[in-house]
Amino acid sequence: MMIRYLLAVMVVLLLVGCTLLLHLYNKKWNQRQERLLHLEKYKPDGERTVSRKKLTLNDLVHDVGYYIAQLNVIPKKTIDEMFQSLSSSGASQYRNFYIFIGAKIMLLAGGVVLGIYFFLELGDGFLTHLVLPVAMPVVGLLAPDYVLNSMHKKYLKEVDAGMADALDLLTICVDAGMPIEAAIQRVGKDMEAINKSAANELNLTSRDMSVLPDRYGVFRQMARRTGLAVMNQLATVLIQSFEVGAPLAQALRTLSEDVKNDTMLRYQSRVAQLSVYLTLPMVLFILPVIFIVVIGPALIALKLR
Repeated sequence: MMIRYLLAVMVVLLLVGCTLLLHLYNKKWNQRQERLLHLEKYKPDGERTVSRKKLTLNDLVHDVGYYIAQLNVIPKKTIDEMFQSLSSSGASQYRNFYIFIGAKIMLLAGGVVLGIYFFLELGDGFLTHLVLPVAMPVVGLLAPDYVLNSMHKKYLKEVDAGMADALDLLTICVDAGMPIEAAIQRVGKDMEAINKSAANELNLTSRDMSVLPDRYGVFRQMARRTGLAVMNQLATVLIQSFEVGAPLAQALRTLSEDVKNDTMLRYQSRVAQLSVYLTLPMVLFILPVIFIVVIGPALIALKLR
């Protein structure tokens, strides 16, 4: 009984501490916005761009993640892996990285609070008294990773689906006499209206080419960023064209045809599997209806006789 009272006091103290921290944070946020608005008064009328913002949950999660990252409690290798995962998911901004860390920390704290609540209020069964209190913090810690993995898979699927069109546009640009740097930049801009994920990969490659002098390193980084077969093939074609001096337009045209053929083969394989997927719904939903329609009148007629 004493342990339950002690845990209840700990929960209350935790909630009071979180409330005080939120109050201080909100006060600090308002002071920051007041200073920004005060500085805006000294700018010309045409340059006044800052307006007072209200504190949002997104800003709070971002600042929590930024504070945790600055404490150096997370190993640098882990931070690099998380940032690489966010970059390969289309979320390459540092803000999203800090939001990801803040969400993990806040959901972990929420899971601990819920676990303590379940431990105190639910029954004495093994599931409700032990499993749920332990599972809540684990679920809170792993939930952002699950969301990130879902985003990553969706992003890779969109990139793979959009590279056939991107290769066609690259072939047209190279045939027109554009250098590969300008062609990638132009195609990345044009692909934003068709496939934003593929456009993001091309824009990242164009940005790296404008900063890094090593073209081979940029192309290898493009292949490693997603790990897709089509990106590996594109990087190989570009590297070989630069090393050997082979016609780039012809190589891109051949690669584009290969990608289209692979896509068509995947569609055909899915169509071939359709009959297998339809077997279970047919047995469960279609055949019983057919039996009722065919045999039902005969059974009714026999019963009437």
